[in-house]
Amino acid sequence: MGWAAIAIMVPTLIALGLVAWFGRETRGADLRRLDEAMDEPLVG
Repeated sequence: MGWAAIAIMVPTLIALGLVAWFGRETRGADLRRLDEAMDEPLVG
C-alpha cells in the first residue's frame, strides 16, 4: 500500500509545482498583452 500512495503522490506534487511555477510567472502581468503577443506572427 505504501508504493501505491507514493505512485499517486509523486505526479500530484509535480502537477502542483507546475501550477505554482506558471502561476507565479503570470502574476501581476496584464494577460491581455500576453494574448496580443500570441496573436502576432513569429515571422513577418
